[in-house]
Amino acid sequence: MASPLDVQELVGDETAEARAWLRNIKKYIAAQTVNTPATRLDSAAAALFGVHIAEGSTAQTWFNGLTVAQRTSYANLTREFDTRWPPIPATPTPLRQILEEFDGYVLTAGDIGQRIPTGHGNATDWAHKVFAQRLLTLGTRTTLPDAALVMRAMDKHIPPAVRELMQPHASRSWRDCAASLPVPGPAPSAGS
Repeated sequence: MASPLDVQELVGDETAEARAWLRNIKKYIAAQTVNTPATRLDSAAAALFGVHIAEGSTAQTWFNGLTVAQRTSYANLTREFDTRWPPIPATPTPLRQILEEFDGYVLTAGDIGQRIPTGHGNATDWAHKVFAQRLLTLGTRTTLPDAALVMRAMDKHIPPAVRELMQPHASRSWRDCAASLPVPGPAPSAGS
């Protein structure tokens, strides 16, 4: 099994592949040079960079074309790397696509009171908590005002029983509120 610190060799045929390699080699170098004195850090990092380039590749041709000063300094190497394989600008997700994902995420009445996977290992949590966190994440990405998102969520994402509970109903008893939710467990006593 590959260690998280295993680094593939740089081939350099595609910019996306080269940029992914750079992210990995930076992590590898950080782990390998943790006990290296600051005075030797730049040259040690440059040495580690150079040994992870594929033999006979586009990247090796580029690397061999560098001057000694460029090859022996990590700062110079990364600057030259960025010139040869420039960073790929992030493309923002269109608001329409985020809203479609936001609108597609619905809490059903059957989800209430259920434990579901959180997406982190084998962990589970209450469906309404996972739902709320996911909706918060999606809502934050939209950059729309909070009030607009809350209204949208109230209208499209929440079961009617929960929506009723979220409205101010001073005259309703706790028993009525609990009865409207399909949550497992005994009903509260009449004095509640």
